[in-house]
Amino acid sequence: MNTDYDAMYEEVKKSGNVRHMRPRQIKFKEGDVIVGKFLGREELTSKDPKMPNFFVYTFERANETVRFPVSGVFDKNDGSNLKVGGVYALEYLGKLDLGKGKEMKEIDTIIISEPEDEEGEENGEEEEEE
Repeated sequence: MNTDYDAMYEEVKKSGNVRHMRPRQIKFKEGDVIVGKFLGREELTSKDPKMPNFFVYTFERANETVRFPVSGVFDKNDGSNLKVGGVYALEYLGKLDLGKGKEMKEIDTIIISEPEDEEGEENGEEEEEE
């Protein structure tokens, strides 16, 4: 029996139900909005020893899993507060002029839902005791 693997491939692509072995690397650019479940972040070492290490974030979206770097400021602030399993929207609003030729990426992070942690807290709020 001959199997037409090429036809199987075309059928999967056409259906839109494509599953990849690893997340697709994307560029997060001005105007982009990434909405999905946060799967984790990985610290990478810059090839340039003068540059700091940075993080690459992995999100599960409706049809795919993607990974992308954001910025050093995001890494230290919002990025360190994302909870694995939480659903977030990250919107790249543009670059904020800091003066003297310096700019910073402005990212709006919206919490859609966060996983409940062991202490019964959800979305950073403690449950009231009776």
